[in-house]
Amino acid sequence: MIEVEIRGPLNEEEFTNAINFFETNAKKTKEYEEIALFFNENKLLNLPGDTVRVKVKEKSSKLTFKTGKLGRENEIEIEIKKEQVGELLKILGNLGFKTVSMAPSLRRDYLFDSVTISLKEKCIIGKHFEMEILVDKKEDVEKAQQKLMKLSKKLNFNSWSESEYNEHKDKCWKNEKPKKIAEVNDFIDKFFDS
Repeated sequence: MIEVEIRGPLNEEEFTNAINFFETNAKKTKEYEEIALFFNENKLLNLPGDTVRVKVKEKSSKLTFKTGKLGRENEIEIEIKKEQVGELLKILGNLGFKTVSMAPSLRRDYLFDSVTISLKEKCIIGKHFEMEILVDKKEDVEKAQQKLMKLSKKLNFNSWSESEYNEHKDKCWKNEKPKKIAEVNDFIDKFFDS
């Protein structure tokens, strides 16, 4: 599957209005807190940063391997139990990943017009939306991207270009220090205990 995605910023008023709109006009599929663990560049395996990611939720987690251009990625995902995250971190450490960047968030997912829309807050990059469609073939990517842009415009959401997103992300993350893999389990436990 190929993930086609756009995202953009939402100020406080836009965020509240979006929640109210989707609560009334869309199907809410999930609401949960999570920590996304972004494994930094791996020289041993010659992988760029953000290729390997683990999303940890209260009851379950996912290991994701992504390849491709931002917003048009091929994804392979494997569900794992939250209790297995510690062992997975050891495996990734042995494969040459030494540090990880952690991104906590509270997300609300909705299904609207056959599109998955996530409203995220408590994030390092601030309140924002993500819209996503999964397609089977590369030739369907452009059509899916057009559908997302049209829907974004209809909802009065301003989406980031790839360069705008990267610039914003880099600015927000510049003071965030990656953690050593060995430190991550304690942070995860404290996050979900609070």
